[in-house]
Amino acid sequence: MGNFRRKEFTQALIYIEQEALGKGEYLLGDEFSLVDISFYPWFERLPLLEHFRKFTLPAETPRLQTWWNLLRDRSSIQAVANPVDFYLDRFAKILGEPVPVGAAQK
Repeated sequence: MGNFRRKEFTQALIYIEQEALGKGEYLLGDEFSLVDISFYPWFERLPLLEHFRKFTLPAETPRLQTWWNLLRDRSSIQAVANPVDFYLDRFAKILGEPVPVGAAQK
């Protein structure tokens, strides 16, 4: 992930932290909703960014991290969640092995 994309993605996550998270634990407040469900697949793939681009949820997003942990702990989410290896195996076929951050690329 280039520096511009990393910065842009970080800004988007901070926006979700500051503007999208409601007053409660979920995106629209205290109740789990379709909005949370619609965001779930995007966050389920975060381990790909960590593995291939060394990107994790920024420290500036503690409420978003709490939301993500709360979502992952729900039995309904666990019932449909794909294991991290499901994505890593598929994306490794396309992207190859991760390049260490700062390594020269060909």
